[in-house]
Amino acid sequence: MRFGNLVIYRDNVKRLCGMITGYTSPDRDPELPPKKVEGDISIGSDLSASTRIGKKRENQEDAVLIMKHKDNRNYKMMVVADGLGGSESGEQASYICVNEIREWFSSLEEDDFKNEKLLYERLCRKLDVINKKINDIGNGAATTFVCALVADKHTFVLNIGDSRAYMLDGRDFQQISTDDSYAQIYYNNGAIEDRDDMRFSKVSNMVTNSLGGGRVNITPNAVMVPNDAYDAILLFSDGVTDCLSDSQIFAVTKWTSPKRLAHAIVQKALRTESKREKKKTDTIAFYEKIEAGKDNTSAAVLINKRKKGDSHDER
Repeated sequence: MRFGNLVIYRDNVKRLCGMITGYTSPDRDPELPPKKVEGDISIGSDLSASTRIGKKRENQEDAVLIMKHKDNRNYKMMVVADGLGGSESGEQASYICVNEIREWFSSLEEDDFKNEKLLYERLCRKLDVINKKINDIGNGAATTFVCALVADKHTFVLNIGDSRAYMLDGRDFQQISTDDSYAQIYYNNGAIEDRDDMRFSKVSNMVTNSLGGGRVNITPNAVMVPNDAYDAILLFSDGVTDCLSDSQIFAVTKWTSPKRLAHAIVQKALRTESKREKKKTDTIAFYEKIEAGKDNTSAAVLINKRKKGDSHDER
């Protein structure tokens, strides 16, 4: 079914997946205004996603994917991609990314999730294919990428660029992805002392890795999380993590129902203005203010129902 540019796939009773994309067809009449793709999706009570164009952008360059496997719904996939390289190129790059992952995930058999080493290697090879397809667009098209893939015993979290993954476990909320950005480099070498100041840095949106952008070889950052080690995995484009500190995001998780969490975090980012006071120890340039909703804003959330006692298989 299609509602504007919000696409929901329902192939049969066993297959459930959702997709929000910011893609505008290359043959769109350039005289027409850009499509403002916005929406929320949920699959059951454990997978949800939300995206908004924000208050400053005219185009939607974020794309979001959530899926459950057709035969065993305990196997799941979430992706957030933030297009780079200009409006049309960024839209195409993020769309290609999520659509290729959708097709790849749909092609997997149930047994594929049990051989986790091979599954991880296949995903990395798929990212190489996606990288080439985006490079073929030209015009500097590129996208960031962050995903969570729930396999038999572990959840794989991979990222390229500065779209982020966080893990919630009881009172512990932490980023588990690693930013490929100049702000991260500055933080690592001490030029940025306070981690939250990374989002105020004037190089905060300059990435050092992406899918596309002319890059030939890409290596994702990757972590494996045991499936019983977390309450939730949360993925964000930088429209969320620029506007909200980690503590602000964590606060939202405390008072929001799991099914509404992606929506609530995106809405919080759209209305939160952040200010920073200049410090005597500053050695690089920072913005004093981050305006609410300054960018496309997207979130995807996976709630670990099995850890919370709902241990039966979803088939």
